[in-house]
Amino acid sequence: MLEKQSLIFYEGRIKEIEKTLIQYVVDVGKTKRSEMESHLLAYLLFHPKLSQAQMRALSLEYYNKKSRSGISTGRISSFVKKYEKFRVLHRKKEKSGKNYTYFYSFSGTLTNLTMTALYEGTAMIHEMVEFFNQKIESLKNLSSKEKDHDLYSTILSRTKDLIDFWRAYDDLVEDLKNSFPDMPQTTSKRGFFKDIEEYSADLRLEDIEEEIIKALSETTGFTVKNDQYTRILSYFIIRKQLTQGEVKKLTGYSTGFISQALNYLIENDLIQKVKIKGVRKPFYVVESIKYNYYLRFFNRLNLTFSKKPVLDDILQDLRENEDELKELNGYAFIRKRLEELLEYFPLVEDFITILSNEMEKIKKK
Repeated sequence: MLEKQSLIFYEGRIKEIEKTLIQYVVDVGKTKRSEMESHLLAYLLFHPKLSQAQMRALSLEYYNKKSRSGISTGRISSFVKKYEKFRVLHRKKEKSGKNYTYFYSFSGTLTNLTMTALYEGTAMIHEMVEFFNQKIESLKNLSSKEKDHDLYSTILSRTKDLIDFWRAYDDLVEDLKNSFPDMPQTTSKRGFFKDIEEYSADLRLEDIEEEIIKALSETTGFTVKNDQYTRILSYFIIRKQLTQGEVKKLTGYSTGFISQALNYLIENDLIQKVKIKGVRKPFYVVESIKYNYYLRFFNRLNLTFSKKPVLDDILQDLRENEDELKELNGYAFIRKRLEELLEYFPLVEDFITILSNEMEKIKKK
């Protein structure tokens, strides 16, 4: 049923373009979010509206990983709840046959969407700072026995580093917001981390660390290829350095899987491999949280910019073959989205320069 339903979307040349654009979103988002999340974002970005069943149908065509075909309904449901919370995804109940169905869309232009995302991102940053301040208070209130743990000073220091990072990043977002038309800023809390446990008298150091790992794993910008890789990266962020054996002990993942994950994180400049004199086993390190994040953002923007010729060629194809393609479903919407995307590239160039300057400042310290 779902496979037949998926055939009604796009066809012919438009379907080929759709596949290319989905891969574009996956490629440029690979160090920011999971492939699964990138797929769902791409489906919504290049369709006027979709139901959860339609997202599932599209995933059966485009998302195939080993023995798994498509994205589960549970994953899709979690995705739409997350993006509704960010207030960039809109839900509307419409009649479909004899029944009613919820359809989801990124309404308005990409400029509107970006402005909304920036303001919601600011709200999230403020809540992150509040959350990590709470974790510092919890750490300070631990028992003397817990404070004697070898990891205590590291986790306390890295938690403070995370607060410093979020405040510095907030300043960068404020600069970016100035590039867009004025839009009223909302200040009400979103409850991004409302499920995180509050401090209790019998809290242990490992409990606080797990809360931080969970928060990082749920934060757009700290997520990577999949949930497991994200969890591994989160341990490096909060512990700074680990051996492969320590990662295995923390996560329970197989040695082979951890090796693949570490190679991926190294290749994407998310961690560094170092040798310490007198120690046989190599360590893997996230030295500066701020530099690490800026570098991954810088690399992602450079990758985005490098893909501009692909988007230019697609748009030129749509324009030159308008008479032939304009009657195909999706032509007008995809062309509109492409034109909006290409309008962003001067801003992308500006932000690449800003990040480059910020990274140079960190290097000099």
